[in-house]
Amino acid sequence: MTLRVFVGFFNAVSGPCSYSLITDWFPPESRTLAYSIYAFGAQFGGPVSTLNTELIAWLGWRATFQFLALAGFIILGISILCFDEPERGRFDINHSVMNNPDESMANNTIGY
Repeated sequence: MTLRVFVGFFNAVSGPCSYSLITDWFPPESRTLAYSIYAFGAQFGGPVSTLNTELIAWLGWRATFQFLALAGFIILGISILCFDEPERGRFDINHSVMNNPDESMANNTIGY
């Protein structure tokens, strides 16, 4: 039961973190596609999880959980190696105005 509580907690926390990272990695014109792919992956995982019953029947429940944990750690390692922390707010309008305040004031624009 305790482990289920941890899974629920980390599932609840991962959603907002994922959307925040997508916002920082992708420019506004391609964010919709990035959000859709993320949402598709989250919804696709539920039906795919039913394959666990086949793995449990084949390997047993302990070996299945160990196999899936190993796969998760391998994916974690690859993710750490491949992804850098994005620059926060690099696509924000305020950030672009603050980078060139003299230019924005000279043109009487606010960065749009």
